[in-house]
Amino acid sequence: MKKRELLEAAARAAGIEIEWERDPAFVQERWQAMVPCGWVGQPSQCEWNPLREDGDALRLAVKLGIGIEWWESMPNGICGRVNFDGNGVILMENVHDKAVILRSAIVRAAAAIDAQRRET
Repeated sequence: MKKRELLEAAARAAGIEIEWERDPAFVQERWQAMVPCGWVGQPSQCEWNPLREDGDALRLAVKLGIGIEWWESMPNGICGRVNFDGNGVILMENVHDKAVILRSAIVRAAAAIDAQRRET
């Protein structure tokens, strides 16, 4: 699944409506997911990317009840798993950048939740 498809599936799972907007700061086409902000003093639309932003990933995990477990005693680096929907698990291995791998696992778990819901 491409990053854009992962973000779309994760957003659907969390009930977040996103709009894709071309990033004007880049010469090449680069699209960013935009969501309503709703904060006083903020623009009406803010970029949303839980693959890149810790806060977006954490809010996604909380909204969907995604659990996180780290196993620091495992060989070959820090390992762990992300639990979702009571029985789904995404394993993390050989983690050198915990934040990057955790954000990715959370988004993949959210996409899996979306896929499970679409099957039923």
